[in-house]
Amino acid sequence: MELNAELLEALDRLSQLKDESAESDSADAEQRQSDLDRIEADAKLVKRCVAGEVAAWEEIYDQCHRPLMRSIQCILGAEHSDPNLVDELAARVWYALVADDGKLLARFDRNRGARLGTFLRCIAKDVASRYFRSEYRRRRRERAVGKQRPVKRRASRDADPAMSELVDTLTPSEQEFLDQYLLNDDPTDGSSREYSSANAWKLASRIRQKIKEFFRPDPNDG
Repeated sequence: MELNAELLEALDRLSQLKDESAESDSADAEQRQSDLDRIEADAKLVKRCVAGEVAAWEEIYDQCHRPLMRSIQCILGAEHSDPNLVDELAARVWYALVADDGKLLARFDRNRGARLGTFLRCIAKDVASRYFRSEYRRRRRERAVGKQRPVKRRASRDADPAMSELVDTLTPSEQEFLDQYLLNDDPTDGSSREYSSANAWKLASRIRQKIKEFFRPDPNDG
């Protein structure tokens, strides 16, 4: 029985696919072996560093510093990627690696199947996270210290002439509310009188209305 042309063509395509699949498997195997070889080389370099070999530390720095800087830039994003900050965080990463005779670097495990650059990137993420947490706590402390001596604006003392005239149109309770609640930089500092939401709304509404009337053009002018 003779095979028709379409069947022969299909068999040829199947043979080609098998050949391509074999080539792909071979290429993948070569890539995997290449990756394993690089990981093994990284592990040997790390072992030399932990042993205290100065040349090994120079080698690891030359190999990993630039990729580390790029990783930190990606971690920070465009909003925070100030070159000085990138340098500072990179320095912190290297300090963490050399501290305690390379104790942190010794945790690199080739059996995890990751390159040394990936290991350093994980450390950089942790260093950046610690840095921003520390900055947040520092700024929070600075704000807390600043609130110990709040600067208050007194409507009856520091206002310009127009504001003084406006204040004169307010009742004593409205002036007190304006001073202690509306013009106080920090109404929660404990020096202000407590107002219920309903009372505060009424006072604020009356003050708003008087401000509108005060600055409303006089129909007799002009």
